[in-house]
Amino acid sequence: MEDIHSRSEFVRFLENFRAEFQSSDFENTTLENFLEAMQFWIEDMDGYYQNMGKPECLGEETLTWQMLVDILEAARIYE
Repeated sequence: MEDIHSRSEFVRFLENFRAEFQSSDFENTTLENFLEAMQFWIEDMDGYYQNMGKPECLGEETLTWQMLVDILEAARIYE
């Protein structure tokens, strides 16, 4: 997936993300499970960015469009 840097790119991502939800391998298919996974991943996301070699995202208090994409993608399957 390409990095997302703008609002319009994020909107396109959401269009595709929503379409994938209708026919895809989402493990967290209820809103409650999805939001819970999102919460837990956000709490642990520094580990992800450290493992991915993205030190610029560590400890950030301001989200980028790409970080928002990462959060949503992770919430699909995070347990």
